Amino acid sequence: MYVFFLAEEQSKLMLLFILLILACSNFHYVTSDITQLFIDIDPLLDELDDVIASNSTPSSDLLELCTKALLVGSLILSDIFKTVISNNQHVMYTTRLTLYRLETEEIVQKLKQLPIKPQNSEQGFIRDMFQVTSEERNAKYLIVAREYYSEVQFYKDSNDIMKLCEWKVYKLESSLHDLNIENLGKLKIISYYNLEKSQRKDGTPTYVFGRTDMEDGTHVSLVIYGTKPGPEIDGYYQMKLLVIKDLQLLKGLPVVAKTIRNPENGINTVIVPGFTRQIQDHLGIEVDNDILYDDDIVMKYDTETKETIENSDL
Repeated sequence: MYVFFLAEEQSKLMLLFILLILACSNFHYVTSDITQLFIDIDPLLDELDDVIASNSTPSSDLLELCTKALLVGSLILSDIFKTVISNNQHVMYTTRLTLYRLETEEIVQKLKQLPIKPQNSEQGFIRDMFQVTSEERNAKYLIVAREYYSEVQFYKDSNDIMKLCEWKVYKLESSLHDLNIENLGKLKIISYYNLEKSQRKDGTPTYVFGRTDMEDGTHVSLVIYGTKPGPEIDGYYQMKLLVIKDLQLLKGLPVVAKTIRNPENGINTVIVPGFTRQIQDHLGIEVDNDILYDDDIVMKYDTETKETIENSDL
């Protein structure tokens, strides 16, 4: 069982030791009644209202309780958990957990209304922490999700793309059994997932769920939500499921578009897979990512002039 410790968060973190265990797939050893983990949300909302009204900063105790509620609300019932309860209990717990998760969204909205943000918050708050195991990749990952109080620049000194929520993915080595403040920094960050927002010249926003791979800096778009900031219902949870699925699959989820950024000249090259690439990927045929197919669409975007050149060559 892993115990996670995040140094950049609040000073009072004893609760998070327990909470992070609950975020693992082994949490069912703590209790088989998931409702025992629920925190009464109404008092938290009342305290947050008082903080907002008084134009002050929330206490570390209040922030820890909010984090705990968000972590519990984001739990996914593991397959092993299903073996220790009846089918009727599983349906009941799933329903109650879903309702509780939707209630915790009120905490998120209140946190974003805080007039004075907590120090060392990195412009956001911890939304979730969980572990993903991929049998196909023979790998384990630790994911730390952070939601931002307000939109944050995706690229430094550029408002072309803003991010609203981020999932940071660490690779867990098989030799590591206890994760603490000493060895957390030794973990390798392999990728980031983001809910992103870009804006056209006419002000129309476009929201995209994407992944950035740290090895080569390639950015891929996995889901395009259009003018709506993610799924309309249970948005965070639905995107969490996308993170899990993408990490579990050997090749990941199908890619809607791939972006290659050139920071020297400010030109972004976007490649949209054509039918040939899509059908080969669907049939499990090896796809050569180093060449372009005739029906692939290539677009170049000048981040300075905001001009797009369609059907360009690489």
